[in-house]
Amino acid sequence: MQDQKSSIFSLQLYYIAVGTADVKLDSLIELITVLESLGPLSLVICCASRDVLDAVAVALRSIEKLSLWCLYSDLSEREIDVEVQSFRRSVAAITLKTKEESSDSSNAALENDDALLHHQENQSDRENEPRRDPGSTQEEDKKQPSPPFRSLCALITTEAPLRAINKESTPLAPTLLINYDIPVRKEDYVRRIATVLGGRAKAEKHRLCINFLEAGKVHELRQLEEFADREVKEMPVHVADVFEQTRGGSGSGGNKQK
Repeated sequence: MQDQKSSIFSLQLYYIAVGTADVKLDSLIELITVLESLGPLSLVICCASRDVLDAVAVALRSIEKLSLWCLYSDLSEREIDVEVQSFRRSVAAITLKTKEESSDSSNAALENDDALLHHQENQSDRENEPRRDPGSTQEEDKKQPSPPFRSLCALITTEAPLRAINKESTPLAPTLLINYDIPVRKEDYVRRIATVLGGRAKAEKHRLCINFLEAGKVHELRQLEEFADREVKEMPVHVADVFEQTRGGSGSGGNKQK
């Protein structure tokens, strides 16, 4: 059991409380839309049944620029492997793009600091210069950088195909794991984390797991907290802060103080 518990120690765990199944689906779409607007995003969504999976898949197809994979219990191991490998290639591409954008942002910040210093040193001289004609800046305005690359890929699965994924293909290593339905068995919950996000030894960066909790199921969350020996925090209003920390890399949620 210690090995299973170690697989969630390097994660940030959050929950989103919803009232009904309909609100739950709307909340999922809203969350994904907000996160995707911040940068390239890859995620795995775990569902309790085929019916729930189908409903989530239909809803996700309404999101622009979405690449979607679905793992069903009636797929063969070979079919599951084909889908998983395709998804992992997209995850790798998004991870690479995220690193490139992070590097570009750091370089741009340094350049902006240099430009600001240069501006301050020469401000007095520029104030004495004649005003430019507004028309002279039109060409400069046309040279504004193009919007940053955006991409979104999602894999939806139920419990059975998740167990059938080849160990050599794990962890799937997306940006985040979403437990759309919290499993009844704690062992299944830990398997989801280990298969999707990997244990501490395999984690290449900080990982994020978000759990959707319906009304009347708070007791399940408390059971998971006891098993994980850590607090599962409520998702903050400003989800961008959590997402940026996850993309940044290091850090982990704290264990409960006993």
